[in-house]
This record gives sequence, structure tokens and C-alpha cells, in this order.
Amino acid sequence: MPDQITAPVTLPNGIVLRHAHGPEELTACFPVISQLRPPHLKGVEEWVERAPEMATDGYRVLAAWEDDQVLAIAGYRVMENLIHDHFLYRGSGDGGGRRWWRRRGPHGSCPRS
Repeated sequence: MPDQITAPVTLPNGIVLRHAHGPEELTACFPVISQLRPPHLKGVEEWVERAPEMATDGYRVLAAWEDDQVLAIAGYRVMENLIHDHFLYRGSGDGGGRRWWRRRGPHGSCPRS
């Protein structure tokens, strides 16, 4: 399934939301994902290897970027079943610590439409 966000989204505070692709961007995400899944990841190499493997089943990594630094991520996939039809499953999310929370603003991470 293609990414639903096809172009980066810049929030009013300058943080950019965009999907992480490739080894360099996934490596930049590692400090955040390692906070979220510490016992499950043995190192950055495992993360960079496993994320693309999971992507073949629809896994995506949406990251909040400030320049080249990742402040927070949401690992998700769009799924379908007989109970819920199509739905978004968020497997990993948040991270980034206080710095992210100070910068997100009063209404969360995404602008309201």
C-alpha cells in the first residue's frame, strides 16, 4: 500500500512530518525507536534491516523531523479485517522526550483541518 502522506507536511512550528525511507533515515530514527522498543532491538543494524522487511507487509515509519534530527515517530500499517474493515494500526509511536512535547504546541502534533 502506498504512503498516504505523499509530500512532507510542515507544521507551524517548523517541524516536518514525513516518512523515513532508506538506511540513513532509518538510522536517524533509531534513538527514538530504541526508547520505545528497548528489549526488542539489539542495535541500529537490526532496526535498519527489519524496518524494510516489515515494509513489505505495509509497515511505515512517519517521523517528525527538525532539520536532520528525528524528534518522534509513529510506526504504523493500514490493515483490514471483518470486524473493523480498514483501519490504521499504530504499533510504535511517540518518543523523543520533553523536547518533542515542548515543540508540538497546544493542540498536538498535527494541524486541525
